[in-house]
Amino acid sequence: MNFAKTAFGALAVVAALGASAVSPVFGADGDGATSTLTATLLAGSIGSRSVSLASPVVMTSALSSATVTGNFSVTVTESARSGTNPWSVTVDATSLSDGLGHTIPNSALAIDNRSNPLVVAGGGVSTGVAGSQNLTAARTLWSTSGQNTSILYTGTYSQTSTITLTPQNGTAAGVYTGTLTITLVQ
Repeated sequence: MNFAKTAFGALAVVAALGASAVSPVFGADGDGATSTLTATLLAGSIGSRSVSLASPVVMTSALSSATVTGNFSVTVTESARSGTNPWSVTVDATSLSDGLGHTIPNSALAIDNRSNPLVVAGGGVSTGVAGSQNLTAARTLWSTSGQNTSILYTGTYSQTSTITLTPQNGTAAGVYTGTLTITLVQ
């Protein structure tokens, strides 16, 4: 019991000494001085923007169909993030493989229906990209511009697009997998 009181008393003294704001600085004639700089950064006050959701794409072919499609959803979340102009979200794909030596090139994959994202409490103007593009390179899902760089934004930007697979004639039946890479460009 006495130990607890002593330890508490010692902590109070250390805290009081650590709280002194000014320390005297003495130097020789013409010398400079140094001062301590303390910056306290609280969680959530710095701000962030990140891809918070990227849904898996599941496709199942139907008898006599030449293409297979699946929905692809992406959400970007901002938390007390200062405005950036412009920023965008891109997607890129690898080739698909069945693990048995059969592959489907990423040129057989395309992205379409990239509408303007649903923006909830975000800022600026977000615009989806029109038209279909193959996934042989990074393709823009949407771009956001017009944010005020002096304002902090907290919100979400969500978009669902369509991924289409058009396999070549003679492609072996099987379950093929690949990777979609989503990149936040800011």
